[in-house]
Amino acid sequence: MHHRLGRALVLLAVVASASPGSAAPGGDRLQASTLATPWPVAHIAADGGVVAVATEREPCPSVGAQAGQVVVWTATTGRTSRFAPGDACADEIAVAGSRVAWLIHYCGNSCQLFVVLPKASGSLREIDEADNGNGASGDETGEYLANLYGAGSLLVYGRWDVVCTETDPQHPEVCTGTGVRRQRTMRLVGARSTVIRRGKEAAAVRAVGGGRIALHAAGDVFVRDARGKLVSTVADPADDPPRAVALTPRSLVVERARTIDVYGVASGKKLRSVPLRGAAAFRLSGSASGLALLRGPRRLVVVRLHDGKRRTLPLTTGAAKIVDARLTDVGAFYAFNAGRHGRVVFEPELGSPRVRIRDLNWMQLEAYLERDDRIVLPTGSTEQHAYLSLETDNLLAESVAVEAAEPLGVPVLPVLPYGLTPTFAGYPGSPSLRLQTLVGVVRDLLESLRRQGFRRILIVNGHGGNIPVRGAVREWVGERPDTQALFHSWFSGPKVWAVVEEIDSAASHASWMENFPWTRLEGVALPEEAKPMVDLAAFEAAGPEDVRRGLGDGSYGGLYARPDEDVLRIWRAGVEEVRELLERAWASD
Repeated sequence: MHHRLGRALVLLAVVASASPGSAAPGGDRLQASTLATPWPVAHIAADGGVVAVATEREPCPSVGAQAGQVVVWTATTGRTSRFAPGDACADEIAVAGSRVAWLIHYCGNSCQLFVVLPKASGSLREIDEADNGNGASGDETGEYLANLYGAGSLLVYGRWDVVCTETDPQHPEVCTGTGVRRQRTMRLVGARSTVIRRGKEAAAVRAVGGGRIALHAAGDVFVRDARGKLVSTVADPADDPPRAVALTPRSLVVERARTIDVYGVASGKKLRSVPLRGAAAFRLSGSASGLALLRGPRRLVVVRLHDGKRRTLPLTTGAAKIVDARLTDVGAFYAFNAGRHGRVVFEPELGSPRVRIRDLNWMQLEAYLERDDRIVLPTGSTEQHAYLSLETDNLLAESVAVEAAEPLGVPVLPVLPYGLTPTFAGYPGSPSLRLQTLVGVVRDLLESLRRQGFRRILIVNGHGGNIPVRGAVREWVGERPDTQALFHSWFSGPKVWAVVEEIDSAASHASWMENFPWTRLEGVALPEEAKPMVDLAAFEAAGPEDVRRGLGDGSYGGLYARPDEDVLRIWRAGVEEVRELLERAWASD
């Protein structure tokens, strides 16, 4: 019986590389690019803008095999480094910020295991050592290391022993049964390898990300911090273990047989489940920026995790069969082979064009104005939303604006995060502007945008208290016939409200209709029973303290949560309405 917590690979090397970046020199947007390798690619890993690949001159493992090269490419700067591992076979590449690590194995009758660090001269510094008999001799006992992963500041791998637990009574020297012992989680710190965790699951590393480590054993996924301390545990559903795992700063993403399940990384609570549908045979190849990358043999699919929306990533010419792929916060990397050579492709744009102006520079916006004059200004409010985020209105206004504008390439300004909310002055974290202040700010912004050349301005509002601004916007437009400005409260649009009434008309402030995956707070439990709808007329003349006493938790009533498929129907209607306004609401010349 083989005790393989991962492939039994036998040498770990670490090299330095340039730090990952998020933009090309000069502030330009990153461009898709391709790296050619001299031999076929066997393995790939990436973090940020750095990718490392192991190439093979001939298939491994085999005694006397001619190894290829390990190639480290910083796609954001174009820097490339190449390393020759001698006659060893390199596997399990990992990248962690500015460091790259890989595993190399030497096997004859037995296997030797070394952790080494390349010196500037090209020679190797031995850091750790282990041996096992799992070569041509077939003796499984000994020490193993494998399951190498990296991200950010963490490079981690697993280490374990296989010992003989039974022998042949007639031939005591013959081992007939083995067992796994002394499992350890090992972390590379500088030029040292240190133990950060011992235990039954310690060697079974499955992912690293967001400063944490995911391990899987005995029907559970364990999330631990960089020192090995337990953060959360997620139990496997019956007969549905993980096929792949990814970690982001906020989420644990687990691919199962039919779904991608997303959990809060700190709480272990399941946040949502995205059906794989036609991609059920694909393998999760990373998660970042709210996206997951699924790899098939000839297709890559990008899935947006909050609503399951997906798109197929166009592949470069000649990419007949994908060897492997990785998703980072900078973009996607994938590798394929063409004859006796390999190719590594970097795709920085996984979705629609960047429209948030925080992702643009002034020169790009000026170039945009040569062909279009539309822009979106989201408005919201920072205020209590019962158990939801204080920035619920801001999150929703900006997100619905961005999602609507992306296919059109219309730029979106940062949300105006403060509005009219004097009613909630009794709740901490609910600052309010005066009406004349808010009107003055909006008028100043409209006037400034007009002077810069924007002539069609859509205000996407996410807060009911801001509705009085609509009249001021109309007044401003009436004084400037060369400019159009529209004020739209996305949450009360006719299409949105029709969906709300179809699902559950008992919906209002801080109720289920504002409870989206991205407005919830991790680890915060919501009441399961519906709250009676409050009589808002009774608060017309009430002061902040009376309002707080009357509202209690701050919700106006109704259920606090409904299934995600319900709220995502609202979301789709909201995005559709905003996009229609951007496309067709303007008066013709």
